Amino acid sequence: MGRRKRRTGIEDAARVAFEAPDLVRRILIPVSWWIGVVGMAALVGTGALALTPDDAWPEMLDPDRLTFYVVVALATASLLGWGCMQQGEERVRRAIGPIAAGLFFLVLPLAAAVISFLVTRGLDMPPAEWPGGPWLLLFARWYTPAVVVLSLVAFVTWQARPRNRVLFGRGAGMLLLVSPYAALLAIMVFGLPAPEVGEPIEDSLHEVLGSVGEASIVLQLMVGYFLSGGGSN
Repeated sequence: MGRRKRRTGIEDAARVAFEAPDLVRRILIPVSWWIGVVGMAALVGTGALALTPDDAWPEMLDPDRLTFYVVVALATASLLGWGCMQQGEERVRRAIGPIAAGLFFLVLPLAAAVISFLVTRGLDMPPAEWPGGPWLLLFARWYTPAVVVLSLVAFVTWQARPRNRVLFGRGAGMLLLVSPYAALLAIMVFGLPAPEVGEPIEDSLHEVLGSVGEASIVLQLMVGYFLSGGGSN
């Protein structure tokens, strides 16, 4: 009797662990979508504030903080695109199989993150001087953003071509949904060329996201990999 209870407890724990990603996905994705909708509305609101004279602003808001408000709204609205990216990543995972997906979405992004981390450590022999160093730096710089873009493209094309019919209006709507996320990704990866615009936005972005930086992109891919079933088919 005691052995059966212990075995049942172990089986229950294993079942909970196995079902946890699906449970988190069922909760996390819808919540992120609703928060993203709020962020989209906030983006529209910040656009209206930008056209409003300073003396007509609500008292609780500071016109000098407009850039910060825009970045907060952008980061919040990007959760819509994040949810889309997760679904696109899941479609790619199903297409290439679990082993390739583990390499594609987990191992290689982690390797790129490690190389990027080592570049900033001031090593006696930095990665640029390793055999194939320039290629390693290119890999560390571009691999993870490229995988995110691939996942977004997979989502948009899937939504724009249901049953092998191209629906341009629906595709345009999906592009609108992912545009805040794509903009945030572009700012994190490329920065902004105009200093008078770029520096305030990047400062606000750092204030919102802290020092996570490009590591957050790797984390997003890892979360998507596990939530989409990880190594299972």
